[in-house]
Amino acid sequence: MQVFKSVWQHYTPTPEIAWLLEQFRQMLNDCIRIGLAENVTSLKALSLKAYNQLSRHDVASYYKLCAISAATGILRNYRKAKRKNPYVNEPYARRPRLTTCYGFKIRDGELSLPIHAKEHIPISLNQHVQATIGGFRLRSVTLTADRLSLAYANEVQQLQPRGFIGIDRNLDNVTVAATDGPVQQHDLSEATQAKVVYRDVRSHFKRSDVRIRREVSGKYGQKQREKVQQILHHASKLIVEEAKAKQCGIAMEKLTGIRKLYRRGNWQGRWYRGCMNSWSYGELQRQIEYKARWEGLPGSGNLDRGSIRLILAGNLRGGFGTLDTVKKRDRDELQTCTYLTVKRFPYQIEFKDIKETWGKVRLEDGATINTRYILSELLAESEDVFGPHVFVGGVVALRVECPNEILDKVKDKPIAELGQAVPLTVTAGYETVSIAEVLIPTKSVYVFEEKQLTVELRIDAAARNMSYKTMSGAPLYNIRWTVKQKIEKAQKSP
Repeated sequence: MQVFKSVWQHYTPTPEIAWLLEQFRQMLNDCIRIGLAENVTSLKALSLKAYNQLSRHDVASYYKLCAISAATGILRNYRKAKRKNPYVNEPYARRPRLTTCYGFKIRDGELSLPIHAKEHIPISLNQHVQATIGGFRLRSVTLTADRLSLAYANEVQQLQPRGFIGIDRNLDNVTVAATDGPVQQHDLSEATQAKVVYRDVRSHFKRSDVRIRREVSGKYGQKQREKVQQILHHASKLIVEEAKAKQCGIAMEKLTGIRKLYRRGNWQGRWYRGCMNSWSYGELQRQIEYKARWEGLPGSGNLDRGSIRLILAGNLRGGFGTLDTVKKRDRDELQTCTYLTVKRFPYQIEFKDIKETWGKVRLEDGATINTRYILSELLAESEDVFGPHVFVGGVVALRVECPNEILDKVKDKPIAELGQAVPLTVTAGYETVSIAEVLIPTKSVYVFEEKQLTVELRIDAAARNMSYKTMSGAPLYNIRWTVKQKIEKAQKSP
């Protein structure tokens, strides 16, 4: 399998290079104009229509071919965007650029770029670029007004995965879980905070000249992008290294169109919409995918919700949960994002629920916690003489009932909004509450392939926070539970 990477550096263009960049920009716009006028869609059709008309440009022939190829991609993206929005503007190249995959060579630490027959322009390469491309096959070179980018290729053997790593992307963190390992969480809150700071800086610009404001805003925007990309690079590198060490594939859910949830007019507030609409989930996916391909790891970031199950409760290892409200921190700890699909494992087991009873536990403060275990995923990973080895994933439904004296104590407290993270600490207002009595045990029974699966849920500890209240008026409750499963031969009905 052939994979690609690129490395770039800054450079100072000579007058000859500046002229060549301008010629390529003009040829690119000519090809775009011809493609729109002739309504051509393929590379071959555009080549037949545009190649002869580019003869007025005194450049090497392969620059013309590369301009036609680049214009084909631009026209394809334009038509795709036009299907979604019929009022999209026609494409036009304004910045000087050049892309070629022919004629260039690397000699003595310099890039030799042809400009005419037997006439080349040398561009010095720095030590980082020379060390990076050493031993690899160069594919193309791209020049802009101040940057030089070299694309290089490598042949890798795709690994046969022993399992898969699921990645759950969130605004402030990314949660990673393997099918045979613990759950890990990488903090990305620094990237979110950097965007907030730079967005606040740009909001205080008072210059009346819009051109100056655009230039200064672009400078701060570039600083923001570089800082965020470095943070995402560190997280994505650790994720891919872990997947390589475990020989696991990588799976991510498809988040295309998620920004539609945060449009103006949905009563979410400018600050909240600003944070969510600046979420760099696509950049993180891009970095993970190209690094995984370079290591020969299989993976996909376009799996839909029907193929992906976000398994709550940490693969039945137990964990923290919330009542009446979903707090962001707890959701990320529980949501181990072990993405399992029918295509990736032997088969998905069809099961039938026999009973899913609500359990009831009374706390010493008089509150009652109701729990119910709901099986959402049952996968057969292997089988031996003792029976099948199954992966069980489910969701725990939680509900709390409080006496009136507790409700009166928190009626004037602020509401913990959805997504607000309240740390599970004493300083944040949490206090432990002992379990007084188990009134009804939580038990669910399922049948599959002449087998019976019994899942029992037990609450080990509970805590409450009287500094906030939920939408229902109850204080915040947080519990820790464990789950026990047993597989036996199904009982025949009389």
